[in-house]
Formats: sequence, C-alpha cells, structure tokens
Amino acid sequence: MLKNTAGLEAAEWIRDQRFSREQNVKNVHTFFRKNLEINGGEMVSAKLTFTADDYCKIYINGALAAIGPAPGHIDNYYFMSMDVKEMIQNGDNYIAVHCYYQGLMNRVWNSGDGLSGLKLLLSIKYHDGHEQEIATDHSWRCFDCQAYQSDITMGYETQYAENIDMRLMPADWKEIKFDDSGWNAPEALNNYPHQLKAQTTLPLCLKKIYPARTLNLKENCCLIDFGREVAGYTVVNASGASGHVMEIRHAEELNSDGSARYKLRANCEYQEFLTLSGRGKDKIDFFDYKAFRYIELINYPGFPACDDIFVIERHYPFDNAAELKTSDNTLDRIWDICSLAVKLGTQDSYLDCMTREKGAYLGDAYVTGLSHLYLTGKSEMLKKVLRDFAESAKYSPGLRAVWPGAFEQDIADYSLLWIPLLHEYYMWTGDADFIRELLPVTDGVMEYFRAYENSEGLLENFTGKPVMVDWPKNLRDDYDDPGLMGDNQAQKGINTLINIYYYGTIAAAQKIYTAAGNNEQAAENLKKADAISLMLKKRFLVVNGFTDSDSSKHISLHTNALALMFNMVTPDEAKLIIPVLKQKRIKCGVYFSFFLLKGLCNYGEAEFAYELMTCDDVHSWQTMLKDGATTCMEAWGLEQKWNTSLCHPWASAPIYMTAAEVFGLKPKTPGWSEINFNPEVPESVKYGSISINIPQGKVTVSFSRPDGEIKFDVKVPAKCRIIVNKAIAMNEQPCNKSN
Repeated sequence: MLKNTAGLEAAEWIRDQRFSREQNVKNVHTFFRKNLEINGGEMVSAKLTFTADDYCKIYINGALAAIGPAPGHIDNYYFMSMDVKEMIQNGDNYIAVHCYYQGLMNRVWNSGDGLSGLKLLLSIKYHDGHEQEIATDHSWRCFDCQAYQSDITMGYETQYAENIDMRLMPADWKEIKFDDSGWNAPEALNNYPHQLKAQTTLPLCLKKIYPARTLNLKENCCLIDFGREVAGYTVVNASGASGHVMEIRHAEELNSDGSARYKLRANCEYQEFLTLSGRGKDKIDFFDYKAFRYIELINYPGFPACDDIFVIERHYPFDNAAELKTSDNTLDRIWDICSLAVKLGTQDSYLDCMTREKGAYLGDAYVTGLSHLYLTGKSEMLKKVLRDFAESAKYSPGLRAVWPGAFEQDIADYSLLWIPLLHEYYMWTGDADFIRELLPVTDGVMEYFRAYENSEGLLENFTGKPVMVDWPKNLRDDYDDPGLMGDNQAQKGINTLINIYYYGTIAAAQKIYTAAGNNEQAAENLKKADAISLMLKKRFLVVNGFTDSDSSKHISLHTNALALMFNMVTPDEAKLIIPVLKQKRIKCGVYFSFFLLKGLCNYGEAEFAYELMTCDDVHSWQTMLKDGATTCMEAWGLEQKWNTSLCHPWASAPIYMTAAEVFGLKPKTPGWSEINFNPEVPESVKYGSISINIPQGKVTVSFSRPDGEIKFDVKVPAKCRIIVNKAIAMNEQPCNKSN
C-alpha cells in the first residue's frame, strides 16, 4: 500500500530471482544497473526517490549519490528523495545500485523475512515543460554478487564479515562504460506489503578520512592509525597477482605488542580477508560500516601510499556544531570525547553503539537526544526517533526498548522515558502539532502502566517489562530487588525506582496534555502525580532517603537520584537525600550518571555535580581519558565491563550538563523565544565560552573574572528574550533582560 510516496507507485520492487527459488537466504549482495539516455535539453530538476530492503548504495555515473534508507518496519518503511541534477549529463548515463539483504534478526534492520529488493524512481523535469521518468522494472539488469560471501557474523549477529574476493567482482561495474549485457533480468513485483513513508531526516554525511599515521609493524605488516575513533566504510586500493590474499584487522585499541586488537571488547571480531583480482589496481570497498581507530594490514603488496587506505566516515550532519572553551582543560577534553561519540552515534537514529548492537535504544536516546540538541540545534532526528518508538506500540503496548530493528526487547525504565523525552522535544521546538499527533501514544503508554496500579495508585507486581535500574548489573549500588532485568525472577511487590519513573512520566504527561490544549486531562494527571508522590514518600522515604522496595530497607543511589531528577521532593525533603548522594558519589553506571547529575543540579547542588563530572574517581570521565578514549565509553573504563564499547553516546551527560546547567541555557518557553539564563559556574573555572544553536539562531555565552567577580557576555538572536532569575553581572546583545 502506497501513501504520499512521491510517485514511487510507478516503480516496481525488483530483486534477484534467487529469492523465489531459495528459502532462508542470508547475506545477499545484489547489483542493479540501468541505462539513462538524457537528450531532453536543459534540466530543471532530477528527483531521485528510492527505498530498499534492507539497504542500498546508489551510484550515478560512477559517483556515490545516496545511501539508505533508514531502517523501518514494513508498516512504517522509509523512502528517501533528493535532487541529483548535478550528477546527470546529457547523453548516456547509468544508475548502478548495490543492494543488500542481510537475513538476520537483530537490532539493526527488519530482515530475515525474505523481503528484499529495490524500488526507485528518477523523475526529470526540463525547461520546455516535458518530464522523463526512469523506474525500476524488469528491464533493469541484475547481478548476484558472490564477492562478499561469508558465514561469520559479528557482535550480536549485527553484521557479516566481508571477506571480499575481487576475482568475483565485476570490474568497473559502477561506471558508464561497463557492459552489463551478460547480467540477468530481475524479478519485478508489485505486491510487497511495505507501507512507505517519507524519511524526514537529512541524508547522512559521507566524508573521506585519511590515516593520521601509517607504520611498519614487521615484514608485510603495517598499522594504520586514524588518530581517533571513526565510524564508516573502509576502502583499500591494492595491486597484486590474482589470488593474492591480504588480511585486514580493524580495532578500537592496540595490544601490548602494538598490533591491532581486532577481537574487540564489544564482542566483535574484526578479522577479514581480501583477495586481489590481478586486473591492475583493485579498489576494494567494504559495504557495511564499522567503528574503530586502527587497521592492521597483513600481506599488503609493498607499503600503502597515503591515499591507498581511507575511511568513508558516515554520520548525521554535524555542521556548525556547538563549541566549548574554558580554563578547565579536563572539562574541555571530556566535552570533546562526548561530542565525537554523539556525532558518530547519530546515524539514522540515536544508536546504542556502532559495533556490537548498532541499534536504537529508547533510554540511550534520552541522553543522546538531549546532547544532540545542544550540540547541533537540529531537532528533526529526535522527532523521527520519538515517532519510531511510538510505532512500536503496535507490537508492544507500553513501547519497545529497542526499535525499529527486528530484535524484540522491553525495558520498563526506558518506556517510561518516552513521554518525558517528548516534552523535552516540545520545549526545544514549540511543535504543538507533533504533540497532538502523538497524543494517542501518550494515552496508550499511560493506559498500559495504569493496569499495574494497586489501590494506592502505585505499580505493584509489575511483570509487564523488565526493570533495569542500571547497566551493567554490578553498578546498581546493590539495589535490593531480586526481580531486576538479568536475574530471571518475576517482579514482586512494589519497586520504588519504577514508581518514581512512573511519577516522572505522569508529571511530563500533564505538561504534554497542557500543550495539546487538553486541560481536563492535564489536571487529572497533575492530581495523580501529586498523589503518587505523597504515597511514595509516605511508604519509602526515611531519614536518609528512599528505600528500594516494600520488602527492603536498603537505600540505593538510584532511587534517590531519580527522585531529584524528576523534582518529586520538596527542598526540605531533598536535604535528606543529598547527603546520601554525596557519600555515594558516582556509584552508578555511565548511563544513569545523567539522572544523578541532573537531579543534583535541580536542587542547588551544581557545584557538587560539576565536581563529579570532572573528578578523577575510578567512576569518572577522567578514567576514560586515562584509558586513551577519543569518544566516551559504555563504562567508566576499559576494564569496568566485560564487553565494553569504546564509543557509546549514552555516556554524553556532560554535554547537557555543561550547556544547560554550568552555562545555564535552557528554553524558558517552548521554542526558545524566552531563554532561561541561570549559570552555575564553579569558582575554580576562571574563564570560558560556549556557543549553541537554537531554532532562532546562535547563542553565545562567555565569562571571565577580571576583578575576581564573574562577568558574562551574552549574545542571542534578536527574536529571543533572556530571563535571569538571580543577580549576575552581564553584558547582553541585542535583546533586553527580564528579571
């Protein structure tokens, strides 16, 4: 069924005929080609619209034009559109497409269903008014490429190893001059079940990244260092005899002998083999992307030149990103590793990591999404992610934890963050129409959890989804509940943490209903949130904080930090909690540290939050730096988790904390027309500056202490107004201050 598909109904799905002959096919690389004869005069536009299952790379006249689409379920499957006029010439042209079907059930694509193929339309408009269309059909040429064959998978069956045999690769198949007359006709279909929807995010950026250094390790073995973590497709150029085999190893770190540690901590074994064709210089393109820093190349003929090996790095557009410079070099370095992780981890969604899972998790998206907003000012990715997870309600009431891949996983903590994240999006954009669009999903989440309420309004015997608390398990601060995720026991009784999350989502829903104009529902949620708050305090708040459950007197960091994060307690009640958090410090995982730091800032403890953010405790971002991190990690250090990912955007809490809390920049009203400016800069920081992008333009804040007293210079877009709630020395341009 096609709706609003930009004319794609004129195109057929084409695929290799083997899909009709064989069952359970996996790891299929199919090449398609089509000749275009352009003799219609001057073009106005050339609109390329396409989708592929699972994924494709499109070349026009030998140059890469597009990659995609973003993963989606068949009832919400994405197509992309772009103008490729500059890539087309008068006369003969060729479209060449590398289409891939993985066939695995994982967190990346919805594969393993036998649905594979390409659907493409090129619509050309000319100045004289006539139009020309080229659509996929049986007239295209099709080739089943065997050059990438392997049965070895990596990560959580995330991708296949690419042992590329260039003898089986059609030479120059992407070029105009290639003769495809020996290729087969594809199978053309019209009856695929995909419900196509336009991909509203921008195409990914693709950029060549060259090595920072290349050195010999030993005879016929060299090491390529890119100087930092990269995420992309590797390209190797090499000449040699037909059948000459090279070994290529990708790695995030080095072994003690200086070789590449290709058996990644994150459960990926990046060891692959490349076989030369003997037809001159082979350009060997990997199809799938990896995250790594180093390449070890064994048995390369000679020594590679500076442009013989490079990476096509891919990520969501990250231009004009936020900048930070302060007198605290530690903070600046932490900002840099977090910023790069968010950049590389924002692909077609906010990813868990770019190695083991390559999937989008809702809890991760809460932290990464807020970091991404402050780093880029771009809100369309967060909007897509919110809508993606909203779609998961069709398959899992209360929302999935990971989406839109085929892997089915639920986490209650994550589901309860969707509504608070929706409200954060609204505050950034002021997009009330989107809020109203997703009201049915908001209602559905509330209804799902409401079914587990007891007579007091608290969630009890919650068995609907696993309760995580934190990850890995050893960073739960000994949370006393045997029914947590990974413990293989059902939830019993009342878990305090999940009820505080429930309070947070009800409180956020009240704001959502207000924004949508549903004042009656908003008032009901406000009343309900107040009642749950009072009951939680009555049942679980003791002299030194909240206990873990109705069957335990243990007091963990997590329940108490979360109560502050969601502003659930009064300032006097917070005085019971804060000493506990100060004593425990960062007794939690990297992901949960966001909630800890945010909670402290909510109750006037920004100075202590800053200390934790920049400290050199074992649990700290400084530990990552000492371990050589160029991107923030999944855990506090290399050895603090059994399968640590070295590029994990869920560890990017310092981005939000620095911009929103240290420099004090938050939207006062939805859409940033009024800017809340309440900086909390520690006395130890002598000077600093930050620039961020908001919907109206760039905001720049700098400060110094010329006479010991801090003074701020603030520049904001003309349509914005600064709201300051305390006395500070400030020079502002160009708008007026309101106290």
